[in-house]
Amino acid sequence: MIAQLAATGVGIWLMAAPAVFGYGDASAADVDWALGPIAASIALVAVFEATRGFRRVNYIVAALLIVLPWLLDYPTAALLNSLASGVALAILSAIRGRRSKEVGGGWRALIDESRD
Repeated sequence: MIAQLAATGVGIWLMAAPAVFGYGDASAADVDWALGPIAASIALVAVFEATRGFRRVNYIVAALLIVLPWLLDYPTAALLNSLASGVALAILSAIRGRRSKEVGGGWRALIDESRD
């Protein structure tokens, strides 16, 4: 849960970074403004135990953050920010977290509980 909250923070940071660093390149700012809310939303949904596996979708966002700086020729500040954010997002999305109970299981879970 802590890792996904931190990944949400990375998404929020991506939305603020163009203003903080003053990106001169519009494409870098546009990418950060587009991917930031997506990353934050995915991580926030993955905070809950039942939807924890959804965190893996952020691997796609992380890959885009790592690859797009070279395709769009980012300025140095935007390049470093995008790479650091992409790597941080990938690492945080890889952390599963601790499970407090089993979620799901379908009909088998209901049948097994009724036998106890």
